[in-house]
Amino acid sequence: MTSVIEQETRAPGRFLRLPEVMARTGLSRSTIYVRLGEGRFPRPVSLGARAVGWIEAEVDEWMRARIAASRGREFLEMGSTCASGGRGDLSVKHQPGHAMLRALDEWFSQL
Repeated sequence: MTSVIEQETRAPGRFLRLPEVMARTGLSRSTIYVRLGEGRFPRPVSLGARAVGWIEAEVDEWMRARIAASRGREFLEMGSTCASGGRGDLSVKHQPGHAMLRALDEWFSQL
């Protein structure tokens, strides 16, 4: 079993460039950068002198959090039934690295 620190320092998957982030999220370039400035969107990582990329897992987590905020607690309780082939054994809110979803779950429990 790996520790939380090991899981968070492992290779994050892959980087997404801006056109793919825009396609995945449905947000325009300007909206992405406005939300970045407000601290409401994952920060990109420098890939070189003139290139940045977003960590795929962070963008995916942001999208899940937006769905949870929009649909409420039932999304968090549903876990990732779709991703697990209907088995419901991949509860998103309890996976390491999903602090944003855990915070949303805590917030919803206080309502």
